[in-house]
Amino acid sequence: MPVDTFDKFVKQRTEQARQFAEALNPKERLASWQHELDSLYQKMEGYLKDYVNSGLRTERRRVQLTEDDLGSYEAEALAILIGRDEVIAEPVGTMLIGSMGRVDLSGPRRVLRIVLLEKSGPVEKVTISGTGSHKETVARSPLRGEIDHRGWYLVTPPPAATATPLNEDSFRDAIMDVSGG
Repeated sequence: MPVDTFDKFVKQRTEQARQFAEALNPKERLASWQHELDSLYQKMEGYLKDYVNSGLRTERRRVQLTEDDLGSYEAEALAILIGRDEVIAEPVGTMLIGSMGRVDLSGPRRVLRIVLLEKSGPVEKVTISGTGSHKETVARSPLRGEIDHRGWYLVTPPPAATATPLNEDSFRDAIMDVSGG
């Protein structure tokens, strides 16, 4: 490979990275992500407020996250304490393919994904091209379930991933699921 070709390659990749960083605005993305987390935890705490008298407690904890394009930063996790069980809603990150962010809900038995999705959810585009100029493009969501609004959804693992809106009932069911209840 000639030196000038490699030099051109390096300059092109450097420029692409610069343009991506400018479009990303890391400070704005991080502030938005932390706001989304706080809103999610307020919603979760609201769903559980009626159970505080029965012995349930919640507490927020600081966690350290590192993402390629945002670097290291502090965020909050929400601990839900029920008897001897501890269920943690812990952020995974915001720079993820197909979503605006993910929080893992983990308990003694398993882990569930809570994902922040845009209306209609992520879309996969597949283009099939043959000989000549014939091309066919198909767009579909990799998730089953109706994603009718921007918000938080419980999402099962692929390949048959299903999205269920996070609401009071689905959240309580998720806590029992990760706890083995």
